[in-house]
Amino acid sequence: VHDKRKRLIKPMIKKNHSLQEVELDEAIDYISEKCKEMDINTDNAIGLISPKATNEEANIFVSMFRKDMVGEFGPYTILPDGNQTATLSDISSSDCIVMYKMDPNTLVIGSFVKLAVRKNNTKLVLVDDNKNNFDTISSIKIKPDELDLAKEFLSRASNPLIIYTSGISEDEVKRLSGLSDKAKLMGFLAGANSRGLRNIGINGKIDVSKAKALYVLACDDELKDNFKRYNAAFVVLQTSYLTPEIEDADVVLPSPIWAEKTGSITNIDGLVQNVTKSLDSPVKTNEEIMKLLIDRLSR
Repeated sequence: VHDKRKRLIKPMIKKNHSLQEVELDEAIDYISEKCKEMDINTDNAIGLISPKATNEEANIFVSMFRKDMVGEFGPYTILPDGNQTATLSDISSSDCIVMYKMDPNTLVIGSFVKLAVRKNNTKLVLVDDNKNNFDTISSIKIKPDELDLAKEFLSRASNPLIIYTSGISEDEVKRLSGLSDKAKLMGFLAGANSRGLRNIGINGKIDVSKAKALYVLACDDELKDNFKRYNAAFVVLQTSYLTPEIEDADVVLPSPIWAEKTGSITNIDGLVQNVTKSLDSPVKTNEEIMKLLIDRLSR
């Protein structure tokens, strides 16, 4: 598994304004001491978890917080109501698909859409300002502010489907839902286990702006977020790589990469799939580290 980022192997604590490597026990002790010193508890501590976390990791992580104080790390996808929710098989049976601002590198959903267009002659309506890999197979491409033009295509279809990207607003989802009474909707879930996090009760509807403490289980996700914007007085980051963003954390804990994990995830259709590691990890599992922390905090 090749990644140009340098691995984080040892925990780090910020001392004299710079991160310094320490042993795991010292890092765990430091977090515990800070929580007591700063009166950090479940009313003022917030957790953000990567959608690359397994179901097993997520269950342990959630146990450290109030469930309404845990959110998904990265762009959040608002999902449609149950009776409107589409599955991958609905892509194959659809005769008209509207794709709204979709990432052109969407491999799984993208492959199903391309197969439906080429094999079943499914009409594809692209709604986007940018060029992407679906341009050459689309029936029509419109801009987001011309969305109502898609209504005609959807109204003529027997099995219409609307697929939309992650991170769009609730108003945008409502507008898409209002395009057709019979269309099913599919929100793109950015991470391998986004569906599993939802099933556990983790969502993106939390206010992190006033958190006293922030714990981010980033796994091997890219750290695009600047943690300073969360205004947390104490930040714990559990990540796989040494990147500039870790400088915004007070404590950094190591995390295995995806290929070093064993557990389960829940796929886009809601089916639980087992994950088996293909590489040995140079660090403890996320579960082991979190259990050590939970044990220390309970003393």
